[in-house]
Amino acid sequence: MTSEPKNTNLQNVSFLNNLKKKTFDGDKKNFFITIRNFYINFSKKIYDTFLTNNDGMKAAHTRSNILDKIIIACFNNFFVLSTNKINLRNFAIIATGGYGRGELAPFSDIDILFLHSIRNKKKLENIVKPFLHILWDLGLRIGYATRTAKECIYFSKKNLDITTSILESRFIIGNKTIYNQMKNEYEKKIINTQGLNFISK
Repeated sequence: MTSEPKNTNLQNVSFLNNLKKKTFDGDKKNFFITIRNFYINFSKKIYDTFLTNNDGMKAAHTRSNILDKIIIACFNNFFVLSTNKINLRNFAIIATGGYGRGELAPFSDIDILFLHSIRNKKKLENIVKPFLHILWDLGLRIGYATRTAKECIYFSKKNLDITTSILESRFIIGNKTIYNQMKNEYEKKIINTQGLNFISK
């Protein structure tokens, strides 16, 4: 895999907690600039490497890894993205579709599942929106769903596309327990009970 460009190690991005609004806005901007430069630099490396080795699968895997890094950085620095003091304990970000397989082609949609066990809709909205806004600001096309584990199972029984997306899902960041619980329920209630029907379709 290509090495990271200099000065784009997202783990070194540091911001202060409890920032005043004026200062916060400045740090939010600087955080986005760091993310954007990271994305631009690595995207160019992927393109240049592809022209050299003509390996489309490696390019797709590398692009998927880059998006993982960006999402993880946003999660770990969430207080920079939002003025709301929110606990992300009952929340996870899951890759689905081609992104879930780690095969993210250029210009393809980036499919994300925001998996949660949060009852307060406003609180959930205040978590999801900052992630979407920074990804949209990067010019990315995001296909997303916001569901509980129970909703994932319910909709998987009714919609083949959702069934497939859960099958190909991959944990990125957050509460892995709720993801594992969802996958266990999915295996029991979808794979073990509807597996043959799923294959026949």
